[in-house]
Amino acid sequence: MSAGAGPIFSRPVAMIEWGAAFRNGFLSDQTRTERFMMPATDEELRKALKAFKKRMKMTQLDDDSKLGHSPLSKASEKIVSIQPPAGFGKEIWEELADAGYLKRDGIGFFELVPGKQI
Repeated sequence: MSAGAGPIFSRPVAMIEWGAAFRNGFLSDQTRTERFMMPATDEELRKALKAFKKRMKMTQLDDDSKLGHSPLSKASEKIVSIQPPAGFGKEIWEELADAGYLKRDGIGFFELVPGKQI
């Protein structure tokens, strides 16, 4: 390094400081999602709800077909909530829950509200 050369920055200092605050957790999760969250379109919500319904149906059918279930207790055991499909962002599932199409059921699990259609 030559005597007159100073440090070379590839990004602005403010961006570096903001990135460090983001990595170190100084920005809350809510602040992170509110800054970058764009509202989903009706088509995205419709596709996400359709994927959720399909995943719920496949999970229930998979559970019903397993061996080892007692025929006497089968009616009382039914899957009612699942983790949503990974093809959509967390924001879409939260938006569907806020709109009343899904019900939050624990950490990362959602339940389908019967009778609601988009």
